[in-house]
Amino acid sequence: MTDCWGGYNQLGGMNNYTHMTVNHSENFVDPNTHEHTQTIEEFGGNRKDAIKKMHGVHEDRLVPYMDEIVFQWNHKDEDMFLRLLELVSLYYPANHQVTADLLAEKPVLH
Repeated sequence: MTDCWGGYNQLGGMNNYTHMTVNHSENFVDPNTHEHTQTIEEFGGNRKDAIKKMHGVHEDRLVPYMDEIVFQWNHKDEDMFLRLLELVSLYYPANHQVTADLLAEKPVLH
């Protein structure tokens, strides 16, 4: 979803992407689809804030930083630590069954 700025016209030609627009000279929410640009504008502000907190990003690190920012945005309503554990378990599955006894054990701290 974008406004009708001409620079966005090529987005409609991308694979698996439906480009919707709202004409801000007429309204800010499309009366037919109820689409608006507030979400992408909020994300843009969030992205700028995240990069400012990093004191800028070197050009060769921009893509990995953007990947992280997009991931955090897409999972902002989730427990990030649990989500991370889920993803790790997908790529590195445990080789043993976790039993109730194992879960009940208290870790020994040294």
